[in-house]
Amino acid sequence: MSVNLVVLSGRLGKRPEIKATSSGKSVVSVGLAVDEGFGERRKGVFWQIEAWEKNAEALAKFGDKGFRLTVTGRLAQDEYEKDGAKVVRTKIIANQIDFIDFPAKEQEAF
Repeated sequence: MSVNLVVLSGRLGKRPEIKATSSGKSVVSVGLAVDEGFGERRKGVFWQIEAWEKNAEALAKFGDKGFRLTVTGRLAQDEYEKDGAKVVRTKIIANQIDFIDFPAKEQEAF
């Protein structure tokens, strides 16, 4: 049995911008700053979040730089070459996005 489940809570690094694939699917890729460690060893780590379709549309419509989110999803990797070297990038494909900084009046419409 295998399990690939990630839950992160943090702040958006920038305002999400929605894009469309060549087949017309909506996608957003944005960094999520998550605190790690405690006290003097505390630091922020950015994780790349990828949201598709309705999650992408909600993130682009309601998200903004600094907004707090909880993202539940799965780990995925992209592999590509850059300057002749193989690069592996880890990202989180969002299955569920919960807005922590979400205006009450907007919650009713969501």
